[in-house]
Amino acid sequence: AAIAWRQHKQVRDALDSALFGLSDNVDVKLEAVQVLGRLATPPSAAPGSEEALHRVLREVSGENANIIREAAEDTLWKSWSACGDEDMDEQFNAAVALLERDDAQGAVDALS
Repeated sequence: AAIAWRQHKQVRDALDSALFGLSDNVDVKLEAVQVLGRLATPPSAAPGSEEALHRVLREVSGENANIIREAAEDTLWKSWSACGDEDMDEQFNAAVALLERDDAQGAVDALS
């Protein structure tokens, strides 16, 4: 129960910093998005962390909103692309890099 409470508090605090931080400093908000990303990434993703990143995408406002929104999107993609097993994550990332170079067969081979 203590771990769940701590994770919930970390998600809430990071979300508050990303959306309503006491500072308009973009670096503070970007760090909060990165914290949410770490919390949303397997193998032990914190409950509510992915939804918090979705809230940032929907609700962020202000002068640097586009920068924060882009960081949240990138962070979501990274969390979705990770399974928590370093070898599998490395293999997957190598396949994605091959796909980005239009080497579909190489990507299939990398995942086989």
